[in-house]
Amino acid sequence: MAKGYIPLRRGLIGHLEDGRMDLEEAGLFSYLLMKARATGNNKGNLNKSLNELAEDIPTTDRSKLYRILRRLEGKKYISIKRRHKSPSTIRILKFYISNETQACISYKTQVKRKRNASETQRTSDQGKQSRNKVERFKKVKKEDIVEIISYLNTIAKRNFSSKTKATQKLINARLEENYSIADFKKVIRVKVAEWATDPEMHKYIRPETLFCASHFDSYKNQAEEADKEVIDAR
Repeated sequence: MAKGYIPLRRGLIGHLEDGRMDLEEAGLFSYLLMKARATGNNKGNLNKSLNELAEDIPTTDRSKLYRILRRLEGKKYISIKRRHKSPSTIRILKFYISNETQACISYKTQVKRKRNASETQRTSDQGKQSRNKVERFKKVKKEDIVEIISYLNTIAKRNFSSKTKATQKLINARLEENYSIADFKKVIRVKVAEWATDPEMHKYIRPETLFCASHFDSYKNQAEEADKEVIDAR
């Protein structure tokens, strides 16, 4: 079998989807496309007797194969020139190499498609939109970090910076785990209330302890339990 590539025109799928061609016809037609000559004066031709074609596709019943060929011929996807003492010539009539549609290419050559100006512009616009989205996302994250650290400073009467790389990394990591700003505030409230008057634990009211991965979820659950107890007490 010859080596190379034979891409199929998407229009063939359209013929299948809109009912002009059924799945059996599409399968056999695709096979004929791949077997037809790709070069020379007889491009698009397949010189085989119908019996030889049936032997090449032993998984398909011979009478069924002939019926499908007749349907393809009737729908003018192929033409069959029958000869008495020599192989028939099956000629591909649609989706082969032409000015309008290109379904096959040389076995040694790939089609090079040039993007037109509109495609280039669309790609540029998509890239710009993507960059803008990233910038907006970064801005939102920065605002979230400032809000969280400002809240911590207010509740704990501290002066932590929202610009510290380690602090930003911790908060970003929790935000990416789908924790909300409200969750951060819950953790801050419950731990400040617990540790503010504790001489040993007071020093741990800091971002690296409150927002670290190993503690944050348990602190959040503790805060939610405390809120629940307050509600139940009412």
